[in-house]
Amino acid sequence: MVTVATVKQYLKNSTSQRKVALGALYNYLSCFHSSEVQFTTEVVNSFFRRSLKFPYWQENRDILSGEVGEFLTKSPLLKREPIDFTATLNVKDLQLITLKRPEDAVEVIHRYLIPALGQSEQLRVLKHDKTKVLALRLDHGGNLSVTSFSYIMILLNGVLEPLVALDSLHYDPQMEFQKGVDQTVEISPFVVARFQSSVHLQGALIRGYTFQRYESFSTLKLSQNTHLFYALKRLEQSYVRKESDPIYHELIDYLEQAIQHVRNSPSFDLRRGHEVLNRARMALENIFPGDKTLVLLIRTLDDSLKLQERESYHEVEPL
Repeated sequence: MVTVATVKQYLKNSTSQRKVALGALYNYLSCFHSSEVQFTTEVVNSFFRRSLKFPYWQENRDILSGEVGEFLTKSPLLKREPIDFTATLNVKDLQLITLKRPEDAVEVIHRYLIPALGQSEQLRVLKHDKTKVLALRLDHGGNLSVTSFSYIMILLNGVLEPLVALDSLHYDPQMEFQKGVDQTVEISPFVVARFQSSVHLQGALIRGYTFQRYESFSTLKLSQNTHLFYALKRLEQSYVRKESDPIYHELIDYLEQAIQHVRNSPSFDLRRGHEVLNRARMALENIFPGDKTLVLLIRTLDDSLKLQERESYHEVEPL
């Protein structure tokens, strides 16, 4: 059996990594697949799908198909257990279709996922924003899987289906990340975080169309990693109620306490008030856009700080 580890070692020891597509394949296998997994057509197709989300590979399909095809058909490593290149996605001629209407994307993804749904599982597909659709799957044990897709679809055998899953998150019934399960979340259109949860959140950031692993992280609390924190919270606003979100309640408490301190405690350090204000503004922009309670409290704290600063200025005696 040819494993992912075997292919990685071969690519590492050969001159193949000088070719951009094979270098990307090596990085992709390192970041997205366990070493002991068998190297199959499905693994190759998963690489093609994730690659084609990038404009670079959409514009350079000949390179992507040519270099990988040559490796699959001519590599000595795969002579004993060859992979049928004709069974992989026809990257050069594959039709990519970007849907314009969210309801169309929701319908396509719902039809795509329904056949794989277990008898006791529940599925809900909904629009997240202008770029993503979310699929929420709840099993009989209360575990929730959240998968996001872009509006880019492919046409296979006359049927539309999503190109690739962008985010893939797995929660236990307490809405904590399942232990030892790979989690994937987009930090930005060109940066992905892959991590697992145990005592710490441990993982890495993967960048660009070459799938370069450029930063590892290990953090005890999610909030300690700002990029990961905001990316996850942006997704969760579509399926986690604010009323049950401890981050939301903590933020409201901080704002209310800061307002009271600014108004009633002359010795209160106004710099702390500005820190709370800046944190709340970031949360409003990145996590809870348009939340009326936050908007009101932010405006109140801002006005209170300005009033206190004006009074402090006038209290200064002239020389």
